[in-house]
Amino acid sequence: MSPVAEARCLKRRLPFLALFAFLALAQAGLAQAASFPCEKAKSYAEKTVCADPLLSKLDEALSSNYQLMLAANTGVPPARLRHEQRLWQRERDQCHNPECLRQAYAQRLDETCDYAVVSGVHPLCQSADSLMPKPVPQPKSSR
Repeated sequence: MSPVAEARCLKRRLPFLALFAFLALAQAGLAQAASFPCEKAKSYAEKTVCADPLLSKLDEALSSNYQLMLAANTGVPPARLRHEQRLWQRERDQCHNPECLRQAYAQRLDETCDYAVVSGVHPLCQSADSLMPKPVPQPKSSR
């Protein structure tokens, strides 16, 4: 194929290559997305969750735990569980820094794992300890 023909062929494929690259990047972004559409984030808490990979991961885990809790027979009516989640979201929205949000998510994650199951299979809960980074021990200084 001549260089001119190759250039024409590439020119015809360029829109498809650009679309493929865009979709690949969009999919990569979704891998670390929060449990809600970040483009609709309104509150400080939601915007911070979308911007912080750890908070996004905690939010995804909480969403998963919450859905499993709703599906399990906890002995608590689903309407009450939804009410408790809305109350927690209001508390979370009082946070004005990432550390407060991390603590709020860690506490709620553990709360969702603490619900007893009356019958059926216990939800596969993700605890805060399994998701939060472990502090790195500092070497002791010698005097």
